[in-house]
Amino acid sequence: MLRGWKRWTVEEDEKLLREYKLKGPTKLSKEMTNRTIHAIMHRYRILTQSNKPIKRINETQIDKCPFCGSSRINKIETWHGKVVKAYYCVDCLKEFLPNRELIPPLYADSCEKVGERNGLVENGNIAVRSVRKARSEKV
Repeated sequence: MLRGWKRWTVEEDEKLLREYKLKGPTKLSKEMTNRTIHAIMHRYRILTQSNKPIKRINETQIDKCPFCGSSRINKIETWHGKVVKAYYCVDCLKEFLPNRELIPPLYADSCEKVGERNGLVENGNIAVRSVRKARSEKV
């Protein structure tokens, strides 16, 4: 047992809950001579801490890709405005959220815009032949 340690009484707990916000731990430690500032702060935190269980988002178990139907998916963490838990399909190379919403590639828009500006887009895709042709013309 710790030297000088004693249990908190009901009266001390009531005083702590009633006066902590008004006086703060420093003044209370002077009034409660047998309690340190840290002991008062810790006890207040314990008394005010809620015992409510942490709500978890209902994660539905994903077993197939919503886009191609493949069962070859991996759980990942990716960037979607912030770091989020998501899934990655190995077959169609798409990332999606647990609610089956597609996560767009980070740089897809900029690649397509550059390709369109340089005339390298064929049928919605950047063509390798067009890129090689454009490089050879610049030389």
